[in-house]
Amino acid sequence: MDSNAEARALSASLARDGIAAKTIGQTSSVTVQGDLAPAAAWSKAIKILKGIPGAWKWSVKVATEAYKLGKDKGVAYLRKHISALSSWNPIKWGWKAILSFAGDVNDLWAIIEFIVHHV
Repeated sequence: MDSNAEARALSASLARDGIAAKTIGQTSSVTVQGDLAPAAAWSKAIKILKGIPGAWKWSVKVATEAYKLGKDKGVAYLRKHISALSSWNPIKWGWKAILSFAGDVNDLWAIIEFIVHHV
């Protein structure tokens, strides 16, 4: 398989994963869209949290306190509590996975609001 065919195959594969890739002559570029709509972010986050024993209960407790602090301070509070968890704690790694696709303040706030309002 020549390099152009390989690039086209890679581009098609990436497109299935929601990543835009272009091949132009001998150069190529890849763009990763990291922002999910808030609804998509919280639905994916809830699925992750409910799959980890104890994560939903911990998240409800922390999100409730974070919600009382308001958007900016609440998100900072959540991040602080995530960082304070042991590196061996699966809840921390569940939240780290969530932060990988919902790391901005608006997405995290949407997740906090959803958790608080759907307990």
